[in-house]
Amino acid sequence: VDNLLLRAGLSAEQISEARRSSDGDLAASIEKVSGLSQARFAALLAERAGLPFVADIDDDALQPQVLEPLTIGYCRRNRILPINANEERVSVATSDPLAPGPFDDLRALYGLDIDPIVVPAPALAQGIDRAFDRAATLSADVIDEIAEADAFILDAGPLEVPDLLEADDEAPIIRLVNSLLFKAAKDRASDIHIEPYERNSSVRMRIDGMLVEMLAPDRRIHAAMVSRIKIMAG
Repeated sequence: VDNLLLRAGLSAEQISEARRSSDGDLAASIEKVSGLSQARFAALLAERAGLPFVADIDDDALQPQVLEPLTIGYCRRNRILPINANEERVSVATSDPLAPGPFDDLRALYGLDIDPIVVPAPALAQGIDRAFDRAATLSADVIDEIAEADAFILDAGPLEVPDLLEADDEAPIIRLVNSLLFKAAKDRASDIHIEPYERNSSVRMRIDGMLVEMLAPDRRIHAAMVSRIKIMAG
């Protein structure tokens, strides 16, 4: 990276100062010390790594379902954002293409090859917020839909554990559990309580120390919800 910055016109003193004052954000520190924009720095990193560069994240390309295994905190810490996926590959935006660890994690998580795309750090941070906001909104819509009428789950018939292992990601019970987890992450809930009663189950989240009921689905889907969570937990 230092040689890259030297070729971009920075002095050795500027590079040293940027590293000393970076506080974990080298791109912002370089911009402050030398005036080299974070967009230009990202483009240089992309060129160095032989990867494509884009100035911003296309919201229309985002597939909220690819975020289901991740948290917004993980994406922020590792400066990555999975954008979309097909049967073989996952496209991942990053502002730090020279750090292999997160790509190895995602490759193991998805079981697919990773296609990195380099994005300036500010654009990535904003894209992460927009992507998780969108996913949370979609999740809230699913929860509202179920709260109004959970018949669409019951109509599918009872789901046993073997069914859940083979179920498509669009299966209603899987959509429900994923939506609840997104909602919990978005609202910064510390825990989720799923309790069975005679006619209904109660799904509550602890937010700011208080338990708030989010959903009271039909009692008959309680076992399927719990089984799905156990499967996700391994």
